[in-house]
Parts: sequence; C-alpha cells; structure tokens
Amino acid sequence: MTIAVTTPSAIKTRSLDNEEIFPLTSVRFIAAMMVVLCHINKYGIFPIAAFDDIPLEDGVSFFFVLSGFILTYTYFKRELAGKNLQRFYASRFARIWPAHVTTGILALLVGPALFAFTKPLKAGLIVFTNFFMLQSWIPKADYFFSLNSPSWSISTEFFFYLCFPFLLPQLKRNWVRPLLLTLGASLISIAIASVVGAHGSSLRDIAFFLWIIYINPIARIFEFVLGMVTAKAFCTFKDRLHEFSPKKCTALELASVLLVAITFTFAFHHCKIIPGVMPSAFGSWIRYSGSSPAFALLIGTLAIGNGVLAKLLSNKVWVHLGKISYSVFLMHTVVFFAYQSHYSLIQNLPPALRVGIFLAVLLVFSDLCFRFVETPCRTIIKNFLQDLPMPFHTSPPKLAVADAQQFSNLPTAELEKLSR
Repeated sequence: MTIAVTTPSAIKTRSLDNEEIFPLTSVRFIAAMMVVLCHINKYGIFPIAAFDDIPLEDGVSFFFVLSGFILTYTYFKRELAGKNLQRFYASRFARIWPAHVTTGILALLVGPALFAFTKPLKAGLIVFTNFFMLQSWIPKADYFFSLNSPSWSISTEFFFYLCFPFLLPQLKRNWVRPLLLTLGASLISIAIASVVGAHGSSLRDIAFFLWIIYINPIARIFEFVLGMVTAKAFCTFKDRLHEFSPKKCTALELASVLLVAITFTFAFHHCKIIPGVMPSAFGSWIRYSGSSPAFALLIGTLAIGNGVLAKLLSNKVWVHLGKISYSVFLMHTVVFFAYQSHYSLIQNLPPALRVGIFLAVLLVFSDLCFRFVETPCRTIIKNFLQDLPMPFHTSPPKLAVADAQQFSNLPTAELEKLSR
C-alpha cells in the first residue's frame, strides 16, 4: 500500500489562476487578531500588562500596506478605464460595504446606548456618514469612532480604493513620485498635529490630534502606496524571486519578522500613549505608521511563497481564517457590546475562560457573516453595479507615442490617432 505524504515543498501557495496568494490571505487573520487583542486589553475584557508594550493597533497599518500590494498585484497588467473602471469600483464597494453596514446595524441593536445622549439630527448625520463610509473625514470622535468604531479604517480604505485607478498609471511610470507625494502628505499632517499639540490640551484638541495622525485618510495613504510600490517591485522581479531557494526565502521571512519586532519596540519607546496627555506628533506617527516599511518587506517575502512560514500559512485552516478576517475585524466590537450586556452571566468565570468564550463567539459569528452576508451580497451588489449603464464614457489615458511604439509596429501617425 502506498501512503501519500504532503511535504512542505508540495504545499501550494497560490490559487490555480495565480490570483490569490494564500500566505497573504492567511496573514490578514493575524493582523485582525492584533486589533482584537488590542481592544480586549483596552476594553478590560482581559487586561494584560504586556500588551501595553506592543503597538497592536498597527494591525490597521498592515491592512493598508497589504491592500495596496494586493490591488497592484491583481491589476498591474490591466487597464482601469471605461467599463473596467466601473467593474473595479463595483468590486471594491461590494467587497467592503455589506459587512460594514451589517455590523453597524448590529452595533446599534446590541449597543442602543450609543445614541442615548445624542440629538436626533446629529444621530442622523452619524448614520449617514457611516452608511456612505465617510466618517473618517470628520475630525470629531463622535463621528470617526461612532457606531462600530473600528470601521473608521473602512472609510479610510474606501478613499484608497477611489484613488487607486489614478495612482496605478503614475506608479507604472515613476514609482518615486507617488511615494514621495504621499509621504509629504503624512509629513504635513505631522506638522499640523505638532501645532495642535503645542497649543492645545483639551479633549477636543486631543481628538483632533488623533484624527490628523491616525484617522485622516490623507495621512494614511502613504502606507497604501508603499504596498503598491512593493507590489510593483514584486511583479517586476517575480521570475527571479521565485528562483530563490526555500532556505533563502525562510531566512528572508525570519529577517522580516525580526524587523517587524524591532519596529514595534522602537514605536513603543518612541510614543507611549498616556490617556489625557498630548503625545508627540512625530512619535505618534511612528507608533501608528512607522512599522509600514517592515510590513511591506514581510508581505513581499511571503508573496514569494517558497519559505517555511509561507508554506505554513498556506494551510487550509489558516486560509479560511484569513478569508473571514474582515468579518472578525468588524464583528469584534459587536461581540464586545453583547459581552458587556451579559457580563453578569460570566463575571464569576476565570478570566481565561471568559476570553475563550469571547473569541469562540467572535469566530462563529464572523464565519456566519462571511458565509451569509459577505459572500452572497458581494456577488449580488457587484453584478448589479457593474451592469449599470455608465453615466459618462471614459476613455483610457492617452499613451505616449514613444511608449506605445515599444508594443506596436504601427507608424507614428497611426499611433497618434489611436491615442486621441
């Protein structure tokens, strides 16, 4: 009798069409759990002093970098114009909106006290901004942390999606320009926050400071573009990278993880968050966004797929956890509201068991949300939006004749006609 043994080298790290890179799908779950553990600690479900020394909120930064990488990897050879542009926006909206709205409604139902002291007009504005994913643009905590508080990052991410079709052609021509421009936007945000920090100390000033550095889409788009630049490098040198031996890839993975740990340590020592005290503007940016270069290196290394870590993360269980990670990220606040409401039933249980119950309930409801909300609604909304008649015709960006001649034998006069 022959027994088939699956060796690490035989594990597939990509889907058959090469569209999905399994380790990058799986690692999303780790990033989501970083945010969950951060809130478990801050909300008092299971306070762990050691977690105070780790910038677990950087899981959001990881998502931003990963999003830029995945979109660029997926669309690098495609033209996002005309009907393709409509399909892109339909796909992105259908990807994030159903779970966002569902968890927002659940947050209202499970935590009705959210609007207990809010005037009807303001409550309506809060619901409106959340429904259309605009809350991260309003520099007031009542808005950007409203309803399902982690969803501010979905609002910020949606802005990145809107910008992506315009950033990608620029990136293909000259990756330095968009990277420097977005880094400049972050530096301007730091400068504004420095002024606020020097002249204000009220709770309103601290909330505005937090918005400028942490929430503000303009300040965070650098991380998204950094992921795009990493994907361009990966797509450009993909054939060479896939020739790397498993040992070399594993060494790169370990080095990337070590670099992430070093940046975490540096970020913590650079900016300790003290409630009610205005922190350093640059230190805050380092804490919330400073690990993004290390994340970019880790993502690029895992994308090669030949290392031990990439093989482990290609396991079916990890991949499924990665697929439900978006629901995990959005659902954990809803579960926390339910936890608060029924705390009397479990308050006498050991802390570790309470956390275990919390995480088990979170995973079950996240899986249900993925199966019965995310997946079916994504298909329905995507098909509906991409089949709508276009309100106006958009032509592909004009291609420089000199560039076009690299791909065609047509004479210059004919190419000029085509580019009009």
